[in-house]
Amino acid sequence: MSTSFRRLLVSPLTLLLPAALAFGAESVQLANERVKLVWQREADGWHVRELAARGPGGWVPFAHPSGRHTIVHIDRRPAGKLVEVQKEGTAWPYFPGELSRGADGALVFTENLPPAKVITEWRHDPQFPGDVRVTMTLTATKRGSFSLATPTLAYLERDELAWGMVPGNWYGTDLQRNAELSPGYSQGLPDRPTLVTETNTMTLCPLLTSKSGVTLAVIPEPGSAMDPWENDQSTRGNLRLQLSTMDRYQQLTPVVYSPILGGLGSKLEPGQTLTFSWRYTIEAAPWFSAFRHAVMDVYRFPQLLDLQSSRESLAVRLERLHAALGDDKRSLWKTKSYNGVEIGANGTKTSDVGAMWMLARTSRDPKLLARLPFLRNFKLEQQQMAPGFFQHAATGEYPGENGFEAERGNWIEPLFTTYYTLFDLGNILLFDPQDTTVRERIRLAADKLLQWQKPDGSWVVAYDRYSHREAFPHLTDLRPTWYGLLVAWRALGDDRYLAAARRGADWYVANAVQPGHFLGACGDALNVWDFTTATGAQALLGLFDATQDPRYRDAAIAVARIYATTIFTQPIPTTKEKTVAGVKRADWEITQTGLSVEHIRGTAGGGPITLSSHAGLFVRMSELTRDALFLDLARAAARGRHHFTDEITGMGTYYWNSIDRVAAVSTMFPWHAEWHVGWITDYLVSEAALRTAGQIRFPGGHPTPKVGPHVTYGFAPGKIYGRPASLWMGTGAVKCDSPNVEYLCATDAARRTVFLVALNQSPRAQSTKLRLDPQPITLEPALRTKRWQALAGAVKDAEGRDGEFVFDLAPWGIGVVAVNLE
Repeated sequence: MSTSFRRLLVSPLTLLLPAALAFGAESVQLANERVKLVWQREADGWHVRELAARGPGGWVPFAHPSGRHTIVHIDRRPAGKLVEVQKEGTAWPYFPGELSRGADGALVFTENLPPAKVITEWRHDPQFPGDVRVTMTLTATKRGSFSLATPTLAYLERDELAWGMVPGNWYGTDLQRNAELSPGYSQGLPDRPTLVTETNTMTLCPLLTSKSGVTLAVIPEPGSAMDPWENDQSTRGNLRLQLSTMDRYQQLTPVVYSPILGGLGSKLEPGQTLTFSWRYTIEAAPWFSAFRHAVMDVYRFPQLLDLQSSRESLAVRLERLHAALGDDKRSLWKTKSYNGVEIGANGTKTSDVGAMWMLARTSRDPKLLARLPFLRNFKLEQQQMAPGFFQHAATGEYPGENGFEAERGNWIEPLFTTYYTLFDLGNILLFDPQDTTVRERIRLAADKLLQWQKPDGSWVVAYDRYSHREAFPHLTDLRPTWYGLLVAWRALGDDRYLAAARRGADWYVANAVQPGHFLGACGDALNVWDFTTATGAQALLGLFDATQDPRYRDAAIAVARIYATTIFTQPIPTTKEKTVAGVKRADWEITQTGLSVEHIRGTAGGGPITLSSHAGLFVRMSELTRDALFLDLARAAARGRHHFTDEITGMGTYYWNSIDRVAAVSTMFPWHAEWHVGWITDYLVSEAALRTAGQIRFPGGHPTPKVGPHVTYGFAPGKIYGRPASLWMGTGAVKCDSPNVEYLCATDAARRTVFLVALNQSPRAQSTKLRLDPQPITLEPALRTKRWQALAGAVKDAEGRDGEFVFDLAPWGIGVVAVNLE
C-alpha cells in the first residue's frame, strides 16, 4: 500500500475510499467528527475492525466489531414460532466480498449467494453526524421467502452490557435466563435470540449501551413498519418488521429483520427485489440520547404537534364529563346495601376518588356532593375490618358476596392497600382533614403495610386469599407499594411511616429502577409491566419533596425516561385522508402516535389507550429536566384527540382499536370518566405552572390508583402571581371562541376576585375571546365585573361587553386576568 494512501486512511472527517480499491486495498473507513467505522479485507470478505464514537475524552470503541451480514431464505411456508426465535429458514451469513464506491461516495458492498444477490450501501447522514445510513437490496435468484437482517456491526459480551432494550418489549442491565421474566415480564434482555414485531414496539429503536459508555442503536427508516390504519379499516396485522437485542448467532447486538420471513412482501420470484433501509446511531452517550434522537429527529415527533388541532378543548370536555358524571343513567350511578351500609359507584366500581372529591367540592355541584358519602362508604367497606389475615387490608376493587374481590383470581396484593385504601382515603382526608374515621382507617392500613413489609423494605407480590401463602413466589414486587406509607406519613405525621417508606423506596430504586425491571397492577394480565411504572416516577417525586434527598429526584427522572419508551412515537402522522366508520378523517386525527399503553403485552391486540394519565407527570418532568421530549409527549397525548371522544358524554374510548365504535365503546366503563377528569385537570394545572415558571401553582395530592401518576387538586388554595387562589371546576362560567385554547378558573373569595387563565394549545399565535360569567362561580346572580388586571399575556376588554376579554396568545403562550366583582 502506498504512503499517500495510508495518509488518506487516517482522516477523521471524510469518507475514505481509494480509487484503485479493486486492486488490493486492505482497509477503508467511514469517519467524521463523531463516528469512526473501519472495515478490513480478510480472506472471507470485508470485516468491521473498528467501531468507535467520540466522547468528551476522545474516541471510545464499542466492544467487539464484526460486520457479519445475514439473509434468511425458505422455499416453503415457515413456522411462525420458529421465526420468532430466529430458528426458521436457511440463514446465509457472510462478510461481503466485493467493495466499490457509489456515485455519491457511498461504500457499496456486494455479495452473490446461492439464493440471491445482495448489495449494501453505507453512507453518513450529513444532518446527523452520529448516524450511518444503510440500504440493503436483495435480488432473488431462487423463489421463496426472504428476510434481510441488519448486519451485526459490533456486539457485546454479557458482562459488557450497561443497558439494553427493545422499547415496549424488554429492558435491563442484564440478560435474563428465565423466559417467563423475559420477554414475558420485560425484566432483563432475553438470553436467547427472540424477535418481536412493531405492534408492540412503541419506538423502532432496539439499542445497547456498553459499560464503556457507547450506545449502538438500529433505527429503521420511517415507512418501514406497517400503517395501523391504511385506508378504511385496521391494518395492525400487516406486520413488516421484527426486532431484537440478539442476533441469530446469540451475539448481543441490536438487530431488525425486514420483511418478516413468510410475511407481507417476503415472497419473491427470481429477478424480483427487496429493499430495506435503516440507520445505525452510534453515540458516546447514555441510551436516552439515542432514544430521543430516534423520536425527535428520525421519526420527527414534533411534526405531530404542528398537525394537531382540536375540535373541542379539554376544558369543554371536562364540562361534558362533569355533566355525564352527574347523570344517573349515563354514569350508571347506583347504590346498594353492603354489610348493612349503603355504598355507591359509577357502574361496578370507583376509580378516581380524588377526582370525584375535587370535582364535587370545587364546583359545589349539589348532585355530586350528595354522592360523596356513598363513595366514602365504598372506600371504607373496601378495607376489611373483620379479624383475620387480611384485617385492615384492601382485598380488591369490586364488591362481591365474599368481600371485595380483585379483577382476576383469588389473590390479594399489598399494593391493593396502597392503591385502594391509602391513595383514596389519603385524598379524601386532604379535603376533609377532620374526618377522624378516615384518619384512623389510614393508620390501620399503614400499620398493615408495616406488618407485611420485609426487613429489606420490600413486599411479596400477593397472598392467596384462602391459604395465605405467596400467590406469585416466582415474581418480585417491583412496584411503588411503599408510597402508601408516605401517604400515611403525610396524613398522620408519624415518622415511622416515613422511615418505612424510605426503606421501601431504597429497595425499589436498587431492585427496580437501576436494573430497569418493573411489575404492573393489571391482574387480568398477571401484572405485566403497565402504567404502574409511571406511578413509580410520581411516587419518587413525592418522596423527594418530603425529604429533599436528590437520589429520589434522580430516580424519578430515570423511571420517567424509561416510561417514555412506552409511548407510541411511530408511524409519522400525516394529513392523508382516511375513512373510519364512514367518516373522513385525517391520518393525524386517528394516529396511535403520542398515546400510551395499558400494559406492554396487551398492546399487540388492542393498541394504545387514550387514558393519558402520564401527561401531567411529563409536564412536570419537562419543568424539572428542561427536556422538550417530555413536554412534546404530554401535549401530543392531550391535543387533537376529539375522534376518540364521545360527543355527548366526553368519555373516551379505552383502546385504540375501538376507533370505529366510539359512541358504543366509550361508555362501557363509566368509572373511566373519573380518571379522565383527573388526568385532564392534572395536565392543565401542570401546563399553567410550567408556562408561568411557577407563578401559578396549586398544591397536588396523591396519585390515582392503578392507571398512572396524575394527582388531585382543589383541597387547598394555591397561588396565582402571589395571590391566594382556589381552583374552581364548575360549568357554564366561561365561553371561548377557540377549541385550541384551554382555560382554568380560580377564585379568591375574600377579595371577591375570579382568575381566568387561558392556555394557547397551538404552536401558532392566536387571538381569541373568552367570556366570563361569574354567577356559576360565586352563585350570586347580580355580580358584575368591576375592574380587572392582566397578570400575564396581552389581554384587553372586548369593546362594550362586560366580562368579555380578548387574549392575544403567543405560541404555547398563556394569558391571565384577575377580575374583581361587585
